[in-house]
Amino acid sequence: ARVRLVRMAAWGWVRAGDLAKARAAMGTTPTGEDEDRTMGWISLYEGNLREARRILKRTNETDPDLLLALAMLGRTKVDSAPEVGNAFLALARGDSTAAATKLVAAAPQVPDAASLMLNAAARIVAARHDDSAAVALWQRVVEQYASAPEAAEAELEWARLLRRHGDTAAAVQRLEHLILTYPRSALVPQARRELDLARQSVPST
Repeated sequence: ARVRLVRMAAWGWVRAGDLAKARAAMGTTPTGEDEDRTMGWISLYEGNLREARRILKRTNETDPDLLLALAMLGRTKVDSAPEVGNAFLALARGDSTAAATKLVAAAPQVPDAASLMLNAAARIVAARHDDSAAVALWQRVVEQYASAPEAAEAELEWARLLRRHGDTAAAVQRLEHLILTYPRSALVPQARRELDLARQSVPST
């Protein structure tokens, strides 16, 4: 019960944006395999990626923010990135507008995970129906990080948005490019289904 209350207090300070008090609230925590993951999150929010990587890797949870953090930590070799910490802190505080902006700003700090950060920002702005901002980010991923795993996802989401907006010809081009450029991507079956739907809606000439 005490550990649960300590964690609640620490997370309360995190959501208030005071990481120093969050860390102080945790007090003395166990080390090694029993180390509290809350300390890993606090380290991440502080920009200490090395410490966050060490602690957070030991988990089977499927929370989207955690999966994003683990993907970023596993991709980059950078050990310290304060702007990355600020971006994840904004996510933890539920401030999607700030989180999207900060994910984009933080991308250069972790160049080996930049495409992942940009794609995460694109998902956030797309969920807020800011289509022009989402397209700009997807285009940036496709054009600047063509060899990154996120490029195929960016291309697919871009094509889906084009089809929703009635620009089926452009959607077909994007989907064909995805299938030809990333034939081994796990997203190819989805792209083929989207392509079939898009072709059905293109008027015959």
